[in-house]
Amino acid sequence: MIYWIRIAGYLMAGGLVLTLVDPPNGIIKYGLIFAIIAGGAYLDRWLLQPRPSRLKGANVVSMQNYQQSRNQRLGTHGHFRERRAFEQVFTTNLHDEIQELLELLRSDGLNPMMVSESRTNGESVYQLHLPTQELAKARPILKFFHVKTAKNHS
Repeated sequence: MIYWIRIAGYLMAGGLVLTLVDPPNGIIKYGLIFAIIAGGAYLDRWLLQPRPSRLKGANVVSMQNYQQSRNQRLGTHGHFRERRAFEQVFTTNLHDEIQELLELLRSDGLNPMMVSESRTNGESVYQLHLPTQELAKARPILKFFHVKTAKNHS
């Protein structure tokens, strides 16, 4: 739609210029018509041409940076993602205990995972799993929580 409005605007402007100049019939008139068409095309191209950003490369991502970040996300061989191995660190029958420990670990920036299991006799067992990379950071919190709840290590 806007394309047709631009064409109509250039034709009206060209017709107005031809009316005001009123050139004599012949080659001068056709030359002026050609100059108006070429000038309109140049003006249209100049107005609608995408301009480079004034910010030096602020929104440009190079393939090299992308590939480096991709290789960091991939495993050691670069062909597949590393699997996160989880280890069980806490087991309880009380939902409140596991919820409190989850909040403690998450507030410290860790990524715990809770697994619940329903047994046939109607009781639920909650287990807390942590990635092996985060175990060293989580040990002091787990020891504090074990002392606090006075539970044996599971």
